[in-house]
This record gives sequence, structure tokens and C-alpha cells, in this order.
Amino acid sequence: MTRSSSAARRASLFVLSCLAVGTVATTALANNEATIFAVGNFDGAGECTGDDLPLMDDEAATIRSRFDGWISDGTWDSVHKYLNQGLDKIDLSDSSKLSGGNDTTDPEGIDHADVGFVLTHGAAQWSAGRYYSRWVMGSNTYNTGSWTDCRVFTDTDVSWGNGGSNDLDVFITRACQSAQYEVWNAGVGAYFDVRTASGTLSTYLGFHGDAYSSTANINRMDDYVRLSRLDGIGENWLDELYDPDSGANDDQCPSAIVFGSTGTARDHMYTWGGFGDREDTGTKSTATYYYIKGCDPLNGQTLPN
Repeated sequence: MTRSSSAARRASLFVLSCLAVGTVATTALANNEATIFAVGNFDGAGECTGDDLPLMDDEAATIRSRFDGWISDGTWDSVHKYLNQGLDKIDLSDSSKLSGGNDTTDPEGIDHADVGFVLTHGAAQWSAGRYYSRWVMGSNTYNTGSWTDCRVFTDTDVSWGNGGSNDLDVFITRACQSAQYEVWNAGVGAYFDVRTASGTLSTYLGFHGDAYSSTANINRMDDYVRLSRLDGIGENWLDELYDPDSGANDDQCPSAIVFGSTGTARDHMYTWGGFGDREDTGTKSTATYYYIKGCDPLNGQTLPN
């Protein structure tokens, strides 16, 4: 992540769809629980490597305040926030993929919640036969303390909403290259690794190319959460978090992936689903990638028209 201060305008978007294998019906919604992870401190004792992101704590607090308000008015059940070394590899990782993974721990495992946020550094790979996005953790104490062990990968470490107490419905991340078009364009696999066809995870929101840590983006995130309580959970993400550059090649390009059995179900969740109205999109065998046409970020191709 770097800094930016451009004004937003309403998004113009295109969609792509991709098919994966799976035929089992989805499960019903659980309670309204949210977990927020934010990492702003890096390179200290016990911390992972990266440039500091001093506004991440403020962004996490802003998000939490919205959920706290909903708790006060009786429309939400719980919210938990973990900062810096409060996020390590096991909090996001599933035991089926990583020995010691414990993403269902209540309340600090992300897959125990219905809505999860991760705010940190990120990157992606779309070459050499491997396609993934990954996040940098706050704590390196899980195993050896090397930088490699500070990273969580979409293709090898996570499986969310995959049955039992694993009931994540919506995942939202402010991290660079966290919903990268080039990774998506690799086809089956790629972002399909984060969900199971029979599971609950329907909505994955991130960025194509670099994302930015700034006061303006904290305000955009606040507006996004406020507007998306009952609908617009995907559409508002693109509308509110889009930030066109003042020069060239540094747009902020939010993108969305919605899993579901039909295009109609996916589009309806994208437009009319919300934090408190997480729609049943059916079997998560197919997905749609929503993006802003022509968006041109750092560290990503210009999105197609």
C-alpha cells in the first residue's frame, strides 16, 4: 500500500464469470458477527517485514464504530477488532490446509465470523504455474519467524465458510493485489481455492493492483460500510473505493468476486445483498468478477473495456 489523494467518481463496471466443480447445496446463515484485523506496524520485535501503515488502526476503528452502532440499535450481534501482532498465520488459515491452522477459534479466527475484514500489505503472483494473492501478518511468532511464515496465501492456506463452525459469508480486504484480475483470469483454481462449493462464503472484495492507505480512503471505507448494511455490498464497494489517478497508472481499482449457482443469484447478492442481508447464492460452483472498465492501477494491467 502507498498513499493517494484523488477524488472518487461513480464506477462503470464489467463482469466476467468462471466455473468450478461442485453440486452441494449451501447452508443457512448464522448470527451477525464481524471480525476486523488491521496491521500497521512492521519490522519491530516479533513483527513481520514491511513499511509501516500508520492509518490502519484508525481505519479498523472506523469500521468497528459502524458495527458498534448496529449493535446498539439491535441489528447486529458482535464485533471484534485485532491490531498488529493480534493477527498471525493461524487466524486466517484452515487446518485442512495448514497444520495448526485455527480460523474457527471464537472470536479471533476469521472463519468463526460472518463478515471478516483484513487490512494489511498484500501482493499476488500469476506466473510459473501458480496463481494467488497473499497477505502479510502482524506477528511472526507462529513458527520460525521468517518473512515467508508471515504470509498467508489464498491457494495453500485458506478455506473459508467450509462447514461446521466455519461460516464466513463475506470477506473484505484492503490489501494490494488482493483480488487481482491476472490471478482471476487464470481460470478455475485461483480465487476458487478460498471457498468450497457447499460452503457459505459468497462474497470476496479486494483490489486489482495497488490499494492506498490515506485519510480519504478511511472516509470512503466508512461510507461503504454505512451504505451497505442491507444492500449494495458489492456495487457500493466499487462505487465508493474507486479512486482515479491524476496522472497515469495509479488508479485505485476495487474489484469483487461473488460465488453462486447462477448469474442471477450472484448479481442479486452483488447489488442487493448487505452485511445484514447476506443472501443465499446457492452452490458456490461458479463466480462472477466485477470490475471497473479501463481502471489502470500500479502493479496490474489496465482492466478491459
